[in-house]
Amino acid sequence: MKDYCVHVNFLGRVQGVGFRYLVLKKANSFGIKGWVRNSWKNDLVEAVFFGEEKKVKELIEELKHPAYWVRVDNVAIEEIVSSEKFTEFQVRY
Repeated sequence: MKDYCVHVNFLGRVQGVGFRYLVLKKANSFGIKGWVRNSWKNDLVEAVFFGEEKKVKELIEELKHPAYWVRVDNVAIEEIVSSEKFTEFQVRY
């Protein structure tokens, strides 16, 4: 099982609607480590997901269609190599 790390940008109505905490809950349920935070752009949330490739991809697919009060218009995914050692999933500020 190969570790997989991606940087993801979620664009849409994703700030001020609890999206980061939805990402936190779902990432923990998938056993994914990393972080999520609001971008300085009002319509963008960024995240780094680290874990088993299949589970990371499943998590991203689920987050493309979140709760009804959140709207994800676009998801940009970039595979990265991170020097950071992830021990949990967290919301960053």
